[in-house]
Amino acid sequence: MLHTPFTLAGDPTKSPPVWGIDAAARSFAIVWPAGFRARFSPGLEVLDPGGSVVARGGVISDAGGAGGDNSFYICGIAGKTY
Repeated sequence: MLHTPFTLAGDPTKSPPVWGIDAAARSFAIVWPAGFRARFSPGLEVLDPGGSVVARGGVISDAGGAGGDNSFYICGIAGKTY
């Protein structure tokens, strides 16, 4: 189940702090590769293990992965495979 395009959303006070929203306005969990993290300063950014920004809050149309159990497991984003 591939969820792209989807909207990347987040709130640092929630758990998990980052999630996706599909075209039908359904939320789903995103499982990032090891070492990824989110920061909220001033807006949502997702950083790879090296600290590079790979995604920002908003529409994501270039992510690859697989889905299951209402989750999307990212293995590639912005043209890079992890």
